[in-house]
Formats: sequence, C-alpha cells, structure tokens
Amino acid sequence: MAKFFLLLLGIVGVSITSAFDLRKDGIRVPPPGVKPISAAAAKKLPRFDDTSVRRAAIPECFDARLKWPNCKSISEIRDQGGCGTCWAVSTSSVMSDRLCIASGQKNNTFLSAVNVAACSVPGRSPQSNCKEGSEPTNAYKLAITQGVLGGGSLESNPGCQPYPVKGYDEQPLTCSKTCMNPSAKPDKYTIEGFWTMYDEKPSPEQIKKNVANIQRDIIANGPVVAVIKMYGDFAFWHNFSGAYRGPRADALDTLLPMGHAVRLIGWCKDQNNVPHWLMANSWGTKGAVDGVWWVEMGKNVIGIEERVSAPIVKLPNTCGSLCDTAFDQIVRFKPDDSKSKVYVFQGGCTTEVTVAADGKITPVGKPGPIAKTFMGMVPPPIRHWIYYPQVPDALSLGNPSGAGGLCKLVAGSKKYDCQFGQDTPPDAASAAKTQVANGDKYIYYTDAARNQQIYKFPASDRDRGYPINIGPTLSSKFKLVTSLLDIDGTKILVCGKDNADKPACGTLTVDSWQLTGPTPLKKSIAKC
Repeated sequence: MAKFFLLLLGIVGVSITSAFDLRKDGIRVPPPGVKPISAAAAKKLPRFDDTSVRRAAIPECFDARLKWPNCKSISEIRDQGGCGTCWAVSTSSVMSDRLCIASGQKNNTFLSAVNVAACSVPGRSPQSNCKEGSEPTNAYKLAITQGVLGGGSLESNPGCQPYPVKGYDEQPLTCSKTCMNPSAKPDKYTIEGFWTMYDEKPSPEQIKKNVANIQRDIIANGPVVAVIKMYGDFAFWHNFSGAYRGPRADALDTLLPMGHAVRLIGWCKDQNNVPHWLMANSWGTKGAVDGVWWVEMGKNVIGIEERVSAPIVKLPNTCGSLCDTAFDQIVRFKPDDSKSKVYVFQGGCTTEVTVAADGKITPVGKPGPIAKTFMGMVPPPIRHWIYYPQVPDALSLGNPSGAGGLCKLVAGSKKYDCQFGQDTPPDAASAAKTQVANGDKYIYYTDAARNQQIYKFPASDRDRGYPINIGPTLSSKFKLVTSLLDIDGTKILVCGKDNADKPACGTLTVDSWQLTGPTPLKKSIAKC
C-alpha cells in the first residue's frame, strides 16, 4: 500500500493540475485548488467577530440539510470535474445556501461556480482559470464588488451559467457576462461582506473557541467554507470505520499540493462517540456518504478548523411602509428604561420608533429586514409568544419555530445579535417570580383565549404578583392584541387589530385601566 501511495505522489508531482483516478469504488480525486496564504495576508482579511453570533446552546448533532430542508443547494453535492476549482465550487455553494436561508428558504437560486472561477482573478487565461486554483476570499470579493450570476451544476439547476466541466476533463473557463443558457436571465447576486478565521498553527484553546464559533454561525446563518490539507488516504474513507481522524502512517507522505476547499454543513458523533464535522465535498456523490465526509471535530484534523470563512449575505430591502401592516410586536430594548430604543416588528421587517406619552408613534429611519438589523434572527414572520415576559436588558422576540430570541446590542456597532431563548416560556407563577427578582414593574402575557392579563409589580404593591384581568377591556375594542408596551410606567401602548380587522393601536392608562382607542394605525403613526 505504501508503494502505491508513493507512486501516486509521483504521478501528482508530474502533473498536479490534472485530475487523477484512484480507481477505488469509482472515486476520482480532482486537483486541489486552494493556494497558500501568508500569515501577513491573512491578518489583512476581515476577521470573524465572535460578538456577532448568538449565544445559542450548541446541540450534539446539527445538520443544515434538516434545519433548512427547502434550501436545495445545501443538500446538493457538486462536482468540480477535472479543474482545480474546489474554491469556486464550495464558495458559490455556500453563498447559494446562505442566500436561500436569509430569504426564509424562498430563494433557491444556485450561484454559478464557473462565473466565480472565471472572473475572480482578472487577467488569467481560460486554461489558467481551470488549472491554477485560487483563494475562497477572491470569490467573496467578486460577489461584493460585481455580483455573481446564477447557475448550478449541469444535472441540477442550469441557470445563466451552469458549470461546464464534467467527468475527468479539464475545461477552459472564460469570464463572460452573457448566459450560456439562452432561456435564463443574467441576474447577479451580491453579498454584504465576509469573515475569515485564518489561524496558523492554532493552540488547543483557539481550536476550541473556533469550533464553538463555527457551530454557532452555522446554526444562525448556514454552512461555511473550510480549507483542508488532503492526504492520499482521504478518498478511501467510509463511514463504517468511524470519523476520519487524520492520515494513516503510510499516507503521511502523500500530502497533496495546495489546499482543498469544502463545506461544513453540520456535525454529530460517530459510532465510536467521536464528534465530527459533516463535510460536503465537491467530488460528486460517489465518495464517502453520498459525497459527505465525517472529519473529527475539535482536534484540527487536516487543518479543518484553522482556515474557515463564510459570506455575509446582503438582503434586499423589500420592506414597505410602517403604516399599513399590523404590528407583530412593539418592544423596548431595555424594558425598565423608558429612554431605551423601541422596535416595531412586522413580518420580516423591523423599524426603530419613539413612543410619546400619549401613545403617538414616530419612526426613526425606514423599515429594514430583521435578519440584517438583528444578526442571527430568523427572517419572517416574527410573532409574539403566547406568554410574553419582559426580559431585563434584552429584547424578547419569537421566531417562526416558537423559540424566543434574546437580542443584545453588539459592542461598537448599530446592530444586534440574537440568541435562542427557551422553546417553552415559563408558566405564569415562574415568570412572576423571575420578574419580582429582577425588580421590574410589569409582566405581560396573553393566553390562548385572548384573556389578556397584566401582572402588576410596583414595589409598594402588597398584592404583588396577582393578575389584573384586562381581557374584557381590550376585547371590547380589539379583535386581536399582538403587542403591549410599557410607555412610562403610567400608560401602556396596546397594538393589534380592531373589530373591523384593521391595524390599530390604543393607550391603556394603568391607574384606571381605561383604554383610549383603538386608533387606526395611520393615525397612530407620525409621518404616515
């Protein structure tokens, strides 16, 4: 076996740009295509910001294919053919994945790997675009500055520029703005930015930190790109042997030139209880588990945790006027601070507003996509909890799966990150105890019968913790109440739909529990 690998290495040494066939279960290994990058160059790249990921509890197993089943690109295993374009195939796949996820699984556009491979490095010949390889960050830079055309593999989604390389052959890749598929539109897709986690010889502590950050980012935003070192035994791996834990002794001398770019789409544990990444390759579906390798996690095996990157997807702002749609929620960022920022949530959009003592709402800026303003939040629809406890120093939301989101301001920025809350909100008694311990004035919730209640917690109230039933008051004027906001400790803003099913807000005076309104939303909001 050792002689075979030495012979193999000799073949690669003669022509590293040609695909070679291992003739093992039909697995073909294309040439690796990621060029080395210096430590100095890596320091100039945008670094991963660990404050931009929500502090979610990390599950033992996670599979992006199961989390976002309607995003077809995540499940597709592309084939780079005979070109050294793993960097272009993997990055275009991850950009496709994240574009779909950010759209709420509605945009299933496949971005073109050939457009990335042919246009990311200006001045190269079509033959060089196939043979010479490049760096994943060059793909992101192209997507930021020029945009990337649509186009998946030949077998899945043709699009504007489908991938032309097939089988064992090299194929010249020409940079073009026109569509190979005459029925497709030359639409271009852009990203907002990218991050990198490039660490040369990371310490065990750094590897542990990298793993947690990669996991949290995958949970929040989708698959990432990793650059690995590839050895001769890698192509022979099968899951019945457990996770791939690094090259065997007789394969150590078969390190292939350049790096290999892959996607990390999740993680789990193997039959030996070894934690591993789910690594989607770009060699088609014949190798490993239908094209997905298990690579040991947390040990930087084959460098899988030292050179990771991902795009930050730019969401188009399709949000309309604040004035026309009923609020899903209106919440204060710090419930106990009347001067804290207030946000309105409507479907997939959010708007910062101010609320006057009389309940008049004034927008601060224009509505924008939730997932862009609140990093980590799942796009539409945002909806309120059945129970809605005010959380000190945090914004309490709900996402489509019913889990709470706790959002906090990212230091040094105007954006917020959102972590998971609890899937099942506490019962009223537990919520009351929490609220009393935190010294807050009110806790609001609505039950399934539309019996709105308020727990009143002023420090001087001897009946602290007992509910005041305002269900009849609200139900007399509102068909649906979606939001309750403490304005200043004496008044509460109530928003929802009136009995004519029109968006409206009203003001509830705390001392008398008298409700003014509902007032049509367009009259409740200044600048409508």
